[in-house]
Amino acid sequence: MKLAIIHGKDRKIDKILTSKVFGFPIMILFLGLIFWVTIVGANYPSEALFAMFAWFQEKLVLFANWINCPPWLSSMLISGVYQTLTWIVSVMLPPMAIFFPLFTFLEDLGYLPRIAFNMDGFFKKCCCTR
Repeated sequence: MKLAIIHGKDRKIDKILTSKVFGFPIMILFLGLIFWVTIVGANYPSEALFAMFAWFQEKLVLFANWINCPPWLSSMLISGVYQTLTWIVSVMLPPMAIFFPLFTFLEDLGYLPRIAFNMDGFFKKCCCTR
């Protein structure tokens, strides 16, 4: 009996999510919400990582000066390699850590195949399928 109730609910959800009227607005709403959460939500951890890496960079510069490291070497390693790597990590890691779990959640809910079903007609018009 429970399986029939769940199956019936699943069919109702399918009819709404794949309908011509509601399918695309819901898809745009979900994807827009995920992108907005990713863009806005990534700013806070990105700023925290940037501040942490900048603090550590100051300590590295002090350490390089303390051990009398040649300026060209410390500049190349700290201001070049370290700073570039930490900027990339602080800019790219937070959005990826937010976006991919949310997108995986949509996949686990079974929403991505429904999007593919909605987009099938457009893909056929572009000759993307046979």
